[in-house]
Amino acid sequence: MQIEMRNYQTCHNFCLKQGENILDDPRQENFCSTISSYCCPNLRIISFSIIATVIDIVMFIIMGSLDGFTKEENMTLQISKETLQNFGQLNPYSVKYQYEFFRVVSSTFLHKDLLALTLAVLAQLLVGSLCEHNGSSGIICLCYLISSIGGNLTSLLLSDASQSGNEFGIFGLLGTLFGFLVQITRNGEQQRQITLIILFYLLANLTLGFLVPEMRNFGHFGSIVIGLLCGTIFPARNREYPVGKVRMVSVGLIFLYFTSAIYIFYGFRNPLHE
Repeated sequence: MQIEMRNYQTCHNFCLKQGENILDDPRQENFCSTISSYCCPNLRIISFSIIATVIDIVMFIIMGSLDGFTKEENMTLQISKETLQNFGQLNPYSVKYQYEFFRVVSSTFLHKDLLALTLAVLAQLLVGSLCEHNGSSGIICLCYLISSIGGNLTSLLLSDASQSGNEFGIFGLLGTLFGFLVQITRNGEQQRQITLIILFYLLANLTLGFLVPEMRNFGHFGSIVIGLLCGTIFPARNREYPVGKVRMVSVGLIFLYFTSAIYIFYGFRNPLHE
């Protein structure tokens, strides 16, 4: 009995160091606390996940309030294409010929309908909270933006379609989690749990990508690679693996990819006007 109590106390102390909200008495847990502990362990009011979600919802409300909602394709609370274009969705033609490069960032916070917004918010809260469990909110925000830009640049190179949504940022955060796993070597159970979550999310989205024509698979691959590189640049909590040389290589690769993508897009791509 004493051995079991020592083992439980050791496990409990370890979990507390990891930042998980685990109660002293498991019998005090309920459904909500269990979901919070295992799905959103670091969800707080002042956190990247909440702030990004508020921005997404506010932008959706502003677009709908100013120009109204449409009912195209039998969808309720849908934003018109003209409104999305005016607010900064990713449009390759506008980015190249009108030099509206801000669209590679602004399109991340725009969603075309209520269903897309709901799914994006849920995925953002789940993945963002897992990332903030292993890194600070500032680092996660930076990784989110960098990987979003990387995914949008990839999309600019391979598609002429106008696009919006935060899936590139979410995929980038999944890549960032992989990068954090490189730095955290001892906690094998945590590595397995995060790896399973990442693989499940990737498999689900890639499957949807082949079934839904509007899904942007090529941009997903670009954003997750950039996110992985970001995960090896910034320090994770409880880091045990030195990443000094890896960090320099990752910074160089991101810089090379961004500059090459911009050069190829403006030098050789001729996107069509929708």
